Amino acid sequence: MSSPKVIFTTDRPTSRQIEACAPFGLHLRAGAAPLADWREPAAHVRTALLAGQIALLTGPSGCGKSRTLHALTEHLRRRSRVVIVSHSESPRTDPLLIDILGHDLPPERVMAHLARFGLAEPALLARRLGELSEGQRHRALLAAGFWRAERVGADWLLIDEFCSVLDRVTAEGVAHTFARAARATRVRVVVATAHHDLARRLAPDLHLQFDALGSWRPCGPTSPAPDPIIIEPGSKRDLERLIDHHYLAGPPATRVGYLRAVDELHDQLAGVLVISMPTLNGVWRAQAWPGRYSACSRRAASARLNAEVRCISRVIVDPRYRGRGVARRLVDKYLRDPQTPATEAVAAMGSICPLFERAGMTGYRLPRHPADARLADALESEGHEAWMLADADRAADLLRRPLLARELERWSRCRHLQNAQPDERARLAGARLCVTPMAYAHVFPPSTASNRRKGEPDEVR
Repeated sequence: MSSPKVIFTTDRPTSRQIEACAPFGLHLRAGAAPLADWREPAAHVRTALLAGQIALLTGPSGCGKSRTLHALTEHLRRRSRVVIVSHSESPRTDPLLIDILGHDLPPERVMAHLARFGLAEPALLARRLGELSEGQRHRALLAAGFWRAERVGADWLLIDEFCSVLDRVTAEGVAHTFARAARATRVRVVVATAHHDLARRLAPDLHLQFDALGSWRPCGPTSPAPDPIIIEPGSKRDLERLIDHHYLAGPPATRVGYLRAVDELHDQLAGVLVISMPTLNGVWRAQAWPGRYSACSRRAASARLNAEVRCISRVIVDPRYRGRGVARRLVDKYLRDPQTPATEAVAAMGSICPLFERAGMTGYRLPRHPADARLADALESEGHEAWMLADADRAADLLRRPLLARELERWSRCRHLQNAQPDERARLAGARLCVTPMAYAHVFPPSTASNRRKGEPDEVR
């Protein structure tokens, strides 16, 4: 007679459990399942994986991936520093996304780290982890796991149920972002997932494949999947489809050109770039092109601007594709074949997501407007910070102080906002004073400017 199959239960088996399993000859026993069967694949990962490499465990649910991770954890915890991320576990608290890395970090540093994982969306920062979509929550947990690993100097980062709850487009985006972040560290990373197709996005250095019975085998190296994103001419319709994903409400005032990024594999619009006419006033131009637009009459300067300069006014990426370099590729594509010799852009998040610099543009930190500087000085003299103006309750208290009320009134006149309500003025002032915008400029190489329109200057000095 064969020995009964043993099923391990978390607690002492109840009468209902025993009654249900007895007819099938199953023997229930309280306690954790032995790890002996999973120590061999765990040992293979432990000895084969080098610093800065990725190991991938794939196979159907119940095949032993999680138990292999558990066996690996039990061994490593006695010898190494380990950080574990499991999407299936509910966090003990429900933190705000801006606090997920801790309360002591400046917001800009948190945002820069989250941007590495495709979470460069200001509207998300006010939400709690439980309020995010599955894809956003998964990215946030990965970002937090990497942060902990880097902060404590971990040797290993273990991730269970990697992308298991995500749609395929989002999963591929997360895997692409994750692999790039992992290889920028010296941490050994091990992920387990039921989705074998992610191997081509992760391109793991070690891949163990499990079958339904728990047998495993190492797979050969996986070549990275070709990038399915192409950049091509776009249209107003592309902007309309993605405009709600931008932190600024509404489209730009002028639109004279579009590029779009398309995922050919999934037939999805991934991003859009919008080209606009330049504004008449731009303090950065004195740094980028000294004297070019100021050493002549206003009318002549306007004509020269319209002939020589275009502005990248929007770069919007579908959240599922963030972190994959889509925005940088859109900017790079335009700069290779621009409408005019000179291109400029202004970005409120330039210091956090330097995509324009990565595409080859030169950045210029904008000086504060005199009205902004005066209001900021008044706040500082009273012992307050600019962000307090964006909070209605705090702003109401601040405006009871004669100095601050008078300075906000002066600021509103300079900004032509004197007809706005006091609380709205305070909110707009807080937003203005908190941002450190960057301007960017680029000149198309004159030697390769064969595509320039007739009559345009050979170069912009």
